[in-house]
Amino acid sequence: MENQEENKQPQEETKEFDTIGYIKYLLANWKFIAKFIAAFIVLAFIVYLCKPNKYTASASILPISQSSISSKLGGLSSMASLAGFDLSGMSNDENIITAELYPAVAESSPFLLQMIDIPLKWD
Repeated sequence: MENQEENKQPQEETKEFDTIGYIKYLLANWKFIAKFIAAFIVLAFIVYLCKPNKYTASASILPISQSSISSKLGGLSSMASLAGFDLSGMSNDENIITAELYPAVAESSPFLLQMIDIPLKWD
């Protein structure tokens, strides 16, 4: 009867985490672990040096000089300033794109993305 009662009780296997055993294993093999980490650091550094640059950025800045604004208004701006008027804000030169910038604008991503949505008409 005792054997039957022992069979009815589930046998529980305990799996414990042996922290001290793992620490002893790591301390015993620290040279191998250090060599392994050093090898991967050297390998990562070599891969980093060999990879090509993928992305570049550039910018084109169009400066607007005050002399070009005042030269187009001529003597009118100086006479208006005597009367207390400011005509420097009246120039429309702020939105002018020179011909030198046309290729850069045509190759830019926002311009090309807008061109995708324009329907083409075939005659």
